[in-house]
Amino acid sequence: MIKEINKKQKIVLSVLLACATVVGAFFLGFFVRSKTLPSELEAMNYILSMYKKYYYEEESSDVIVDTFASSLLDQYSDYYSKEDLELMHTANKGGREGMGISYNSSTNEITGVSWNSPSDRAGIKPGGKIRAFKYDTDEFVTIVSPSEGGDKALGDIIEFIPDNEEFQFLIEYEGALKEFTVMRAGYTETFVRYYTSENEYGFREVDGDMQFVLIGENKTYDLKGRSDLAVIDYNGFAALNNGLYGSVGQMERALSQFKEDGITNLILDLRNNGGGFMDILQEVSAHFIGAENNTKNLVSVAKYKNDKEEEYYSAKVDYHDFGFESITVLANSGTASASEVLIGAMLDYDFKNIVKVVIEGYSYKYANFDEDRIEIVTEYRTYGKGIMQTTYENPITQQAIKLTTAKIFWPITDISIHGRGVTTALNEELNYSVQKIYNVSDNGAVYDAVELSK
Repeated sequence: MIKEINKKQKIVLSVLLACATVVGAFFLGFFVRSKTLPSELEAMNYILSMYKKYYYEEESSDVIVDTFASSLLDQYSDYYSKEDLELMHTANKGGREGMGISYNSSTNEITGVSWNSPSDRAGIKPGGKIRAFKYDTDEFVTIVSPSEGGDKALGDIIEFIPDNEEFQFLIEYEGALKEFTVMRAGYTETFVRYYTSENEYGFREVDGDMQFVLIGENKTYDLKGRSDLAVIDYNGFAALNNGLYGSVGQMERALSQFKEDGITNLILDLRNNGGGFMDILQEVSAHFIGAENNTKNLVSVAKYKNDKEEEYYSAKVDYHDFGFESITVLANSGTASASEVLIGAMLDYDFKNIVKVVIEGYSYKYANFDEDRIEIVTEYRTYGKGIMQTTYENPITQQAIKLTTAKIFWPITDISIHGRGVTTALNEELNYSVQKIYNVSDNGAVYDAVELSK
């Protein structure tokens, strides 16, 4: 009996000792951690704990983290909650929701239409003003824009219309009203359009499969009837999918058509192409840099902190398959990031001097206080984003942070256009033997590109 009691006591003592060890280790760890945390983290931890304990109108954890991240990061970096990250992955694959139009919220003028969206399929084009709508009734309801005295934004006026339900817009183009049937729905955005002097081709989902199809007549680019000239309009280094669902596959299909048509002069429209992913740039650049076929060539260099560098090479070059006699790039202030890297690689490898860049002007109002008047200033430059972001995902919390991690340099000339963009000043800075970069004339960007594509 005495032996049994001693045995039980030993078991209890062992358990208590183990618990004491665990508790002691916990508090020791907490003490050590509090003493070894960087001072800024210790201060932030203190601020957060006091905020959550005493602040009268406490925000949710997501709002707190997002606010903190926004105040710390630059305009190109970002914090993603789990929900934000899921939306970002969907968007990177081309997944979108809505009508697929962007518009001026003051005037209701349509400024952009996403390709393959419900609005694109309905035939809506930029430049028109939305004047009225009709849903579940025989009569159109007039929409008065805020600039004309209306008290509601377009989105607030039609927000009651359910998703996937058709409704009609009356849109004014050059004084004439046209009716379009549209809806808000999910769709896969596409990124490439191909134009000959007569026709427009693009990518549309048909019976669940992405296809290259004839959209209609070319009413976008006046190519002066030239059968030797075509346009590829490329609006984003986006969509990581393979095949015709990705921008790489779409670019390759358009170039295949260019070759099949026997055309030799190309206008590559990168206006408002805000860039995208470096791996897509590596694939696309292989078609446009004047290097030997089947070689992989340096297209950009990323320079990180602590003198670390990373070189990015093209996919296998097939540039010579297309028999380019001239490539004219259209660019503007919305041409940024990967688009500027592509322009740099094209210029650096342009040993045949067939690449030209036409830059559309951006006008804005400037207050001249010395002369007490407002001036209209026009600048001719691309955006000037020569830095790279890297997204780091937390597999445990499924959150992510995108950080600016490197500055980007052109492959041969080793210059960075960050903060200044591509401008005509590069003609002299890089000592080109012929002029390669032009500002748009009064005749317009397309006119100038057609004239230079000879």
